[in-house]
Amino acid sequence: MKRFITGFMILGCFLMINTGCALFDSASSTSKEKPTTVASENGKKAGVGSQNEQTGEQIVRTYLKKEFTGPNEELSKILRIDDFAKQNLALKHYIDQNYRDLVAENQYQMFINVNQILRWLPHAFRIGYQLHPNTIELEKNSQHNAYTFKIKLALTKEGKTNMTTVTGYINLNRQNKIVDIRDVNDKELVQLLSSRPLK
Repeated sequence: MKRFITGFMILGCFLMINTGCALFDSASSTSKEKPTTVASENGKKAGVGSQNEQTGEQIVRTYLKKEFTGPNEELSKILRIDDFAKQNLALKHYIDQNYRDLVAENQYQMFINVNQILRWLPHAFRIGYQLHPNTIELEKNSQHNAYTFKIKLALTKEGKTNMTTVTGYINLNRQNKIVDIRDVNDKELVQLLSSRPLK
């Protein structure tokens, strides 16, 4: 499916910096790190948990919520940065903080390269939409560690709301980390994010 040029421009520059940083990050981001939890004792947001602390369903649901909610204030602030180098470094930090614990380490850079992370939110930001998943339905594959998902998604702008549905399939490894996202049907969402006025 044809991707948006804006997203590639934003993530393209990010990738050039991220690739250079990847060698330095790899030593500090192995699976031997001390696991983090979903929430700290004082209730503040922390990491998303170690691979053994969260079920496959929790990992998939967390990923989908992050991809289809917002853009939040932090991401919007990053996307407003005019300086590309500063924006890319801020995006790298944001993506690492929000996605690294969800995706298998050997697939993480590929996910960034093929636009499987922050796939829709930069486009929503560009035309002033806020995305919110009304429902996220998951169905586990009985033979594989994989889930079919169906999201009923609200797109709100200037007090008006459009609804759409996005479906797809997510595979996880034995450690409940995402290794593949495929068969995504986001045609209607792409059309909505490509047009400025709400119908």
